[in-house]
Amino acid sequence: SWLRGVSALPSSFAHESYIDELAAAAGEDPVAFRLRYLHDTRAAELVRATAERAGWQVRTAPRLQKGEGDIVRGQGFAYARYVHSKWPGYGAAWAAWVADVDVNRRTGEVHVRRVVVGHDAGLMVNPAGVEHQVHGNVLQTTSRALKEEVRFENPPASGGTQLPAVQQREWGSYPILSFRDVPVIEFMHMPRPGEPSLGAGESSSVPGTAAIANAIFDATGMRFRQPPFTPEVVRAALNPLPAPGETTAQADGVPPVPQPWPAGARAPRGLGWAPRALALGAGALGLVAALAGWRPVIAPVVSSGTASASPYSAATLERGRQLAAAGDCVVCHTAPGGTPNAGGRGLETPFGTVYTTNLTPDADTGIGAWSFAAFQRAMREGISRDGRHLYPAFPYTAFAKMDDDDLTALYGYLMAQPAVRAEVPQTALAFPFGARPLMAGWNALFHDATPYRADPTQSL
Repeated sequence: SWLRGVSALPSSFAHESYIDELAAAAGEDPVAFRLRYLHDTRAAELVRATAERAGWQVRTAPRLQKGEGDIVRGQGFAYARYVHSKWPGYGAAWAAWVADVDVNRRTGEVHVRRVVVGHDAGLMVNPAGVEHQVHGNVLQTTSRALKEEVRFENPPASGGTQLPAVQQREWGSYPILSFRDVPVIEFMHMPRPGEPSLGAGESSSVPGTAAIANAIFDATGMRFRQPPFTPEVVRAALNPLPAPGETTAQADGVPPVPQPWPAGARAPRGLGWAPRALALGAGALGLVAALAGWRPVIAPVVSSGTASASPYSAATLERGRQLAAAGDCVVCHTAPGGTPNAGGRGLETPFGTVYTTNLTPDADTGIGAWSFAAFQRAMREGISRDGRHLYPAFPYTAFAKMDDDDLTALYGYLMAQPAVRAEVPQTALAFPFGARPLMAGWNALFHDATPYRADPTQSL
């Protein structure tokens, strides 16, 4: 984790990212540019061999290679020798990376598909042990580059002497690479039986973050200078919000300049009694509807209904599958002998039988016409897309604590499943329980829709 980092990794990230940036500015291939200024013969041999083994694609500018859907692909190179210990230190093994990445331009997710590592540690007494060490280095570095981050509490007020403290107090919430995110790793050792053995402990970690960042640049044309390259960071860079218009900008403390009334223009007239009466009536109607628990309909959307056409990445869909399994959605939303998640199971309550709904992306009988906003409202507030209140037999009181990332993953997974047309029995409880708007009062008394937020001062 970044709580205990490899000492040379940050400086090598800056150095190798800058070399790649200089190559792009010069209009030269990144590998050829490095070799021109790399006078260490042994290192140059490693760079050439690694690039050849990886099938390096020569380029003089970002390729912006299109993949499927919103995916763009890139390839990045970085090289370093781990020099450590007290100044001036001594060199351990040489290492070079070629990283192949996929970037989803819509979601910002980065997936490292393949890493080819060239390694020169001199004479190897236990080659299998060295290879295992390199594999561990690749996973550790990829996790740091894409996910891991140490957060600090706000620094003290001006003049204070207390240093900001680390927020993370336990490992449960620390983000790390999952098994599904592990790249294909190809290891290549330079045969040096006549050379002294060198330290192979963490040498192959050092160039990794720069190689991934350079691959993202090749895919997107955007240079990222600070890890981790999380979906939020990448999405914000690739899809920036529009800058506010210059006409709306106003410097702080500067009053707006009054504009003269245009010559010959008519002054606005007051509203007549009819528009005012309509406005008052609409306001009164809205107040009554709010007090009665009425909620507006959210407009339907058109769903692809298939995983292949889903805008979400494979990692997001897998996360959604895990969440659906953890929540046991299929248990309640499957009738005895029925199709999984097609609804229709009767849940016996003291107030009557509540029938579960169809969770498949069928537009007519399921959630196929639901936008994410409609799904989020149902999960957090217990309000269906059509504005009807849901009964807490559907445990939205618990689902409300999920964060937006998890809700997005679950929504994407459900919408990528096969659509099943299945009418389910209508829930019809006796009065007053059948009056769904009365659930607004129950929610006001007993439901908190605020998502869960970890308290950094507490531990598990």
